[in-house]
Amino acid sequence: GERQATMPELLEMATADDDGVTRSLASQAVLSALEREARYRRSFLRSLHRLSPDELDAVAAGPSGERFQELLEFVAAHSREPTLQKKAGVVLDQFREARDSTS
Repeated sequence: GERQATMPELLEMATADDDGVTRSLASQAVLSALEREARYRRSFLRSLHRLSPDELDAVAAGPSGERFQELLEFVAAHSREPTLQKKAGVVLDQFREARDSTS
């Protein structure tokens, strides 16, 4: 319902909102911002790169773990930015391993 949202708000909506339509729209907005704004892309990639295995395990086991995985899958599948697509795919593989080890 808002006209603008910050990147943290969009990420929160994309991974935590209960409404699937809201999550989908937020995921599209996140991807668009990551592709359009180099500073967001660098920050996002840096954050993913800095996740330790223990932090990744905690995210995977957390309440929004499945939805974070969905966001990574969306970015990996739909990004036109090769670096972003590749990094999302790598982290997605690590994330799946972390989820499998906690199951």
